[in-house]
Amino acid sequence: MVRLSISERLAEQERNDRKRKERLFEAAKTFARKCAGSTNVHEVALCGSMVTEDPYPQDIDLAIVVDSFSDLPLIARAARQITSTYHGWEVFVFRPDRTYAGRICHRRECPTQTARCDKIDCSRVPHLGNLADFDFDPVLFLSPPIEILWCRESKSVLINWK
Repeated sequence: MVRLSISERLAEQERNDRKRKERLFEAAKTFARKCAGSTNVHEVALCGSMVTEDPYPQDIDLAIVVDSFSDLPLIARAARQITSTYHGWEVFVFRPDRTYAGRICHRRECPTQTARCDKIDCSRVPHLGNLADFDFDPVLFLSPPIEILWCRESKSVLINWK
């Protein structure tokens, strides 16, 4: 077995980190393509640590702007498919008027009948929930860059919000 020098190990680690971030970015683009088929989706954006210079993003944060919640099952399914690439993901759902609606639930079916759920409004809108200990802060949310992955209109709701 050949032993690598410290600089070679660091270079290899950097390559692996870059490849990992590329895989996460591809998973986000795949999610956007799947959601683009919905007439209720205005735009899909990548946000959080994935669009910063951070070489070690903790999760994939996505934002989606929707007219109605009728396509949330399709959106939730596309979000859960990200799990095959990486388990850490969040999809923040907004209305066109920039109202924060909640996050896509990680579960396929609402667990209210079978398990304890930490969502304060579990089952009110299927596939959408708000955590009891989470208060949406637009300033904090909009402080990192936002990268639009897909947009139906020429102007982005999220970019114009900044």
